[in-house]
Amino acid sequence: MSIDPQEHAAFQARLDRTSTQDIIQKLDDNVIARAWKRDLAEAEVARRSVAERANSLNADFSKARTHKSAIIKGWIFTILLIATAIVGAVGYLMNWTE
Repeated sequence: MSIDPQEHAAFQARLDRTSTQDIIQKLDDNVIARAWKRDLAEAEVARRSVAERANSLNADFSKARTHKSAIIKGWIFTILLIATAIVGAVGYLMNWTE
């Protein structure tokens, strides 16, 4: 039995418009009867879950990178502040002793 290309394209377009939770619910309730449609729906759910996990990992990596950058900037600011205080104290003592 061959699959009509128009029917395949129409079903794929419908899957693209449907949320992942709705697709999973329809698969669990056996609403999707044809085997090729079930296979296509399961592949779409798998693709979306992989993409969702990848986006989650990228977001976690971005948060970690931002946090590390903020820590480094904080340490640089602290070191510059201490260096300025030391130079100022040395300069003040040099002027005070003259």
